[in-house]
Amino acid sequence: MGLDGMAGGTAGVAAASVNWDDDDNAITAVERGAAALDASAGGIGGCPFAPAATGNIATEDLLYLLDRSAVRTGVSATALAPATDLLASTIGKPVPGLFAKAGPFPPSVEASSGGGV
Repeated sequence: MGLDGMAGGTAGVAAASVNWDDDDNAITAVERGAAALDASAGGIGGCPFAPAATGNIATEDLLYLLDRSAVRTGVSATALAPATDLLASTIGKPVPGLFAKAGPFPPSVEASSGGGV
């Protein structure tokens, strides 16, 4: 049986936190064997049960984090960034995701290996 994780970005702690009791923790989920993580392009979304929720962790931010942590996904955050820009343009407002704005730095494992994340 596989383990999946959901990394909400409301408090800005979706990428990593100290212990497994924090449910918004992508890195710990992967370290504990998660085979899938939920995210959303640009970090858009929300939750009907938490009206002020900002949405999931941005897919491209999660991909960049996993890349920098040497976790191979087969998906490139760099390749996804233009789609995130298109999404922001389409909905007419900035999206919470950061990777599309900042880009990769320092050069990613992706760039140095010549392949996808």
